[in-house]
Amino acid sequence: MNLDANALPSFARQTGLACSSCHVESFGPYLTSVGRNFKLSGYTQTDSTNNNLIPLSGMIRGSSTHTQEGQPVGAVARFWNNNGTIDDNSAIFLVGRITPNIGAFMEGTYDGGENKGVLDNSDIRFADHFEGPI
Repeated sequence: MNLDANALPSFARQTGLACSSCHVESFGPYLTSVGRNFKLSGYTQTDSTNNNLIPLSGMIRGSSTHTQEGQPVGAVARFWNNNGTIDDNSAIFLVGRITPNIGAFMEGTYDGGENKGVLDNSDIRFADHFEGPI
């Protein structure tokens, strides 16, 4: 089965930049100088063409199990003894410019095995520039 994914991360949609513009090796926590400046500016940089988009993204990761015979208990609570599919981990991200001076990176995660949702990896920033007396 071939599943096409046409969604882009919210930051890339907002700025028009490729992920590799801000991240070393296009992923992960290591930032380039462009990425550091974007974060220090409160995630508010935009290419001005997508200002009306809600900076929302999502992710779903699941798994499926099939064995020759049913197991006495499932792999985790609420998991069938055979032919089971579960939402291992889902996340919703609010990441990007909220106002011209406020931006956010907020992640809400749902763990299907534990049946728990949490707010994690949250960073809300206000950034502005000013000139002081010299």
